[in-house]
Amino acid sequence: MIEFFAAIIVIGLIYGVYALLKASGRATFLADYQFPEHVKKKLSEQYPELSNSDINTVFSALKDYFIIHKVEKKKGIAMPSKIVDDAWHEFILSTREYESFCKKGLGRFIHHIPSEAMHSENSAQDSLKRAWKYACRQQNIDPKKPDRLPPLFALDARFNVKNGFTYTLNKSAFDERIFNARHIQCMAAAAAGTSAGSGAAIFGASGGDSAGDGGGDGGGCSSGCGGGCSS
Repeated sequence: MIEFFAAIIVIGLIYGVYALLKASGRATFLADYQFPEHVKKKLSEQYPELSNSDINTVFSALKDYFIIHKVEKKKGIAMPSKIVDDAWHEFILSTREYESFCKKGLGRFIHHIPSEAMHSENSAQDSLKRAWKYACRQQNIDPKKPDRLPPLFALDARFNVKNGFTYTLNKSAFDERIFNARHIQCMAAAAAGTSAGSGAAIFGASGGDSAGDGGGDGGGCSSGCGGGCSS
């Protein structure tokens, strides 16, 4: 009997070491991964006004998004950016490369689910809150007291993306097309909710207004929120 339990412990230890090595390998793979040039080219054709450096910035944010999926394995993660979502779409179209990336970097296939397909508005909101929390932590930002926006929440405004999703930290911004990012942690359960053709996050669809990174305490929560893309 003692030998049996000893064998179980040894097997458990071996499996634990194997799991750690596998997780470490995936982390290294994600950190070193370079998106295919032809995928970047496709996004450049969609956004000809962007420089190569800008395109690389978008794909860097897409990698951040996938890393969030590596950390949060069981729950959906909203896609808060239209331009990063467009990059994701282009990557998915390269089927074999995308499947290989998911297998090697994440250990599972990440499906793209539009907000309309999510079970409820509450789940869509929770999905965005998780995206905000992890995106902030990646950039050493306090998600409850942010002093700036993480790239996933800033790029649409930075690149003036048509019908993009603009967030602000400035409580004095009352444009209905701009969502106050300070409210994401305390979003009301009921949402006004709109739909977006791209299926990207439904927060303050803008015509390209700039997001203010100004100060202010956020005071109060907004209920004007919607869904997002998740896995």
